[in-house]
Amino acid sequence: MLNWRNREQWLLATVDGYDVVPYRTVPVWGWRGPSRPTDGSGYDMHYPLEFGIVLSGIMRRHYRAGPIDLDAGQVWFCGAWERHGWDFVERPCDFVVLHILPTALMNASIDGGEQVNWMAPFRAPMESRPQSTPETKERIIALGRRLADRVSDEEDPCQSTWLLLLVLETLLTLQEDWVAPIAENPPSAAASAVVNEAMELVFSSPGFVTAQVVASACGMSRSAFGKIFQRLTGISFAKFALRYRLSRAAAQLLRTNDPVKSIAHHWGFTDVSHLNRCFQRHYGCSPATYRKRYA
Repeated sequence: MLNWRNREQWLLATVDGYDVVPYRTVPVWGWRGPSRPTDGSGYDMHYPLEFGIVLSGIMRRHYRAGPIDLDAGQVWFCGAWERHGWDFVERPCDFVVLHILPTALMNASIDGGEQVNWMAPFRAPMESRPQSTPETKERIIALGRRLADRVSDEEDPCQSTWLLLLVLETLLTLQEDWVAPIAENPPSAAASAVVNEAMELVFSSPGFVTAQVVASACGMSRSAFGKIFQRLTGISFAKFALRYRLSRAAAQLLRTNDPVKSIAHHWGFTDVSHLNRCFQRHYGCSPATYRKRYA
C-alpha cells in the first residue's frame, strides 16, 4: 500500500523529468497496459500533463488529497509537475496513459467552433476533476480503446495528431455535464503565446531564469506575467522553473559522473549548498545520496 506521507517512498527514483527538447514537436505520446502480476506500485512527477483511462480491472491512484480507486471507464488527470502514485487493486488491469505537452492544449482550437478550456480539468483540484458517469462510461471505454490502438501503431506518421484529436474528443465528452470549480474563460491566443515563450526560455536556458527576465522578454510587467502563467498552467512560474531545473539536475546525476558542484553551476544554483537545500526539499535526500542509491 502506498502512503503519500511516507516521504521515503517519494524519493522519486523513477521520476522522469523528460528530455523536453526532443518532445517539443510531439504534442502527445503514450503507452498501454495491462499490468502483470509482477507489476508493482510506482511514483512519478513530470512536466507533461497526464491523462489516463482504465479499460478493465481496478487501479488505485494516489495524490496529496488521498487515494482514489478507478474501475473500467474511469479516468485520471495529473497537472504539470504534480506528484502522483499508483498501484493495482484488481488484476489484470488494462489501461492507456497519455502524456500531453501543456502548450498542445493551450493552443488547441477549432475555427468557428465553441471555445473550450482544455486545461481546466488538469488545473482543478483532484476531487473536482471531471469523471465518467454511468451514461458515458461505455463511450469513454470505446475512446480509450481507440487511443490504445493508436498508441500501439508506432509506424503511423500521423500518430501524434490522431492521439491529440482523440484526447480532445475524450475531454469534450467528459466535460459535457461538468462544471469547473472556478469559472474562467479559455485562454486567449495572446496569453498562450506568452506561456509558450516563457517555457521556451526556460528550456533553452539551463541557468537560473527569473520571472522578471521572462516578463520583460514578453513585454509585460512581472505581476501581469505571473498571473497569466499561473492561470494557464496551474503552477507559478517560479515553481515551474525550479522543478524543471531540479529534474534536469537529477537526470544528470544519474546519467553522468559530473561533480555535484559542476551540476549545480550548470543548472543555475548558486552553489552545492543551494542545490542540496532545494533537492532535499523536493526529493527527500541530497544529490549525492540520490546518485548513490539510483545511479
